[in-house]
Amino acid sequence: MATTAPARLPALYWIVALVSLVWNGFWAFDYVMTQTNNNWYLAQLWHFNDADRAFFAGIPGWSVAAWAIGVWGALLGSLLLLIRNGFAVWAFGISLAGLLVLTIYQFAMANPPADLATPIMLALTLATWVVAIALFVYAWRMKGAGVLR
Repeated sequence: MATTAPARLPALYWIVALVSLVWNGFWAFDYVMTQTNNNWYLAQLWHFNDADRAFFAGIPGWSVAAWAIGVWGALLGSLLLLIRNGFAVWAFGISLAGLLVLTIYQFAMANPPADLATPIMLALTLATWVVAIALFVYAWRMKGAGVLR
């Protein structure tokens, strides 16, 4: 009886999985550096001033928790994509829920300093939403196609 080798996954799958890991890994790093008030990171990369730091220090705990759920859920989803685990769909979905709560706080409740409410910061939020939704849909489709177990 002859057996056939399993079909190779297209390179695009691995590219998406690796790029998502880098993207979400950066935001996980950003979360840690911001929460630990890392001086070098905040001053050099984001050019945060004292008002910006005070704003982040004053974010309510439930919003920080939503931020954590969004960030770590997305990173977990990326890792699960790499090992072709179907729970990636759930991880990305949970990440979207965290992002939703954080976005509600960010745009409906918070009063950030002017330099944190710039078009670039808005574009970063929009890009985060686009990538998060795309990764959720991609994982959903890969699960439906039998790529994720």
